[in-house]
Amino acid sequence: MSIGGTVKRMARQTFELQRRGGSYDSNGAFQRTFESPICCRGNVQVASARDIEQLPEGSRAQGAISIWGCYRLDTGELIDLRITSPGLTGSGQMGDRITYDGTVYEVTSRSRWARHVKYVCARAQQ
Repeated sequence: MSIGGTVKRMARQTFELQRRGGSYDSNGAFQRTFESPICCRGNVQVASARDIEQLPEGSRAQGAISIWGCYRLDTGELIDLRITSPGLTGSGQMGDRITYDGTVYEVTSRSRWARHVKYVCARAQQ
């Protein structure tokens, strides 16, 4: 049995996806907003200890989930780009927002597994 077949069979949980968006106001300042929620299905699991270790320290105690699927979610760059450090790159963008079982998460990382992708999502700070 392939991992692809397993992921498709287990993709029974539903969650809401909200993409980040925004526009410039009359003063030229960018105002972040969220697009309308989209209902998605995927294999949602509690994040493993290894996944949680990869989160920034402040996010580790909040809780995390992993989502396996065939679609693309935008990850957030959890880096303050105003601090210059060799090797750090990124857009500074915030990741997609996921609502699962009444809890809001931010997509923080992505890893490829065959034809599927595993996303780790940290509980959003309230």
